[in-house]
Amino acid sequence: MLSGAFLITPRWRAQAGGGVFEQKNGDPQLQPNDITISSGDASLSYVTPSNSSIGLGGRVEEGRYPNRSFVPGDAFDDSYRQVSGGLVADWTVTGLSRVVARASRVSRRYPNTPQSNLDGYTAVAEYDWKVTGKLSLTGVVRRDISPFQDIQSSFVLVKGVTVRPTLNVTDKIDLSAILDYSAWYFLGDPGLVSGGAQGRIDKVSSATASLAYRPLQSITLQASVLRERRYSNLPTAEYLVNTVSLTARLSF
Repeated sequence: MLSGAFLITPRWRAQAGGGVFEQKNGDPQLQPNDITISSGDASLSYVTPSNSSIGLGGRVEEGRYPNRSFVPGDAFDDSYRQVSGGLVADWTVTGLSRVVARASRVSRRYPNTPQSNLDGYTAVAEYDWKVTGKLSLTGVVRRDISPFQDIQSSFVLVKGVTVRPTLNVTDKIDLSAILDYSAWYFLGDPGLVSGGAQGRIDKVSSATASLAYRPLQSITLQASVLRERRYSNLPTAEYLVNTVSLTARLSF
C-alpha cells in the first residue's frame, strides 16, 4: 500500500494512493474464494487554519478470483469492478480529539452476473481521543461492504462498532486492546441467498489484547491474544476461536 499527499496551496490538499490485497485459503474446497484486490483512490480537500478538512474523494477497486473460470449458468463471477465517490472529512474537534469520516455512493459491477450488481451507500466514522498523556482511545462506526463470497451470497454488508484503547506504559512498552462487534448480512441475488430475501446473518464479536515492546527505535516486538465468537442463523457457520500471535517488525 502506497499513499501520498500534496498541498497545492496552503488551503487545498490533494491525496492519492494505491495497493494490492490478496486472500488465500489453505483448504482446497475454499480456494475458489481466493481473491486479489487492486485499488486506487484520490481526494481533493479544503484545509482550514485549524487543520480540519472537507472534500471529495473517489476510489476504484478491481477484484479477481484467480481460481475461478466463469461458465455461463454459474452463480458466481470470476471478477468485479467497484467505483465509489463521496465526501471525506477530517475535523479537529479539540487539541486532543479528532473525527475522520467518509460517506460514499458505491457501484459494483460483475461482468457475467448482472443480477449480483450493487448500488448503495457506505459510511465510516472514526473518533480519536487523547484521554491523558499516556492513554488514547479510538472508536469506529461503519457500514461497509466486503467482497466475501460463498455458495449463498455474492457480497456481504458489514455493520459494526470497534473500540481501541491504547496505554503508553513507558517509552518502550504499549498495552492495547481491540473490542469489535459486527453484523454480516450476506446479500446479492435473492435467488441465491439462503432463506430467500432474509438470507444468512452472522454476528461476530471479538476481543484482542496486545503488548508491544520496542527495545530499539527501529524494532517492535508484539504479543497478542484474540478471542472471537460467531453466531449465525446458519448453524454450521458458528464458531469460537482463541488465537495467540507473536510478531516482530523492523522499520527503516
